[in-house]
Amino acid sequence: MSTVERLVSEGLGTYMLVFTVGCNVLGGSPMFAALSIAAALMVSIYALGAVSGGHFNPAVSFTMGTKGHEAWIDMGMYMAVQIFAGLLAAFSYAMVYEKTFNLVPGAGFGWVEAGTVE
Repeated sequence: MSTVERLVSEGLGTYMLVFTVGCNVLGGSPMFAALSIAAALMVSIYALGAVSGGHFNPAVSFTMGTKGHEAWIDMGMYMAVQIFAGLLAAFSYAMVYEKTFNLVPGAGFGWVEAGTVE
């Protein structure tokens, strides 16, 4: 696959995942939130995984670069596209719901712990 096809694949998958998470949080759907997020991720991986590897998360791309499974230049482009797609998805669900939410670590945890887990 060409680089453009792989980057578009990563962008679409990341957008779908972040948009689904945001809509679940703002929609207040506790019952089926995990199911819909998992379904969106599964569909994205099945549809786009063969094109780009289905990372859809800068942490995954970073790890693939660190482990030497992918070239660093490719992972840098993946991470840039994933961050852009995530921001675009955030603007999209903010427009749909006309509100946003702050994503912060839970009580008793800081950014270091959250980053370590990520």
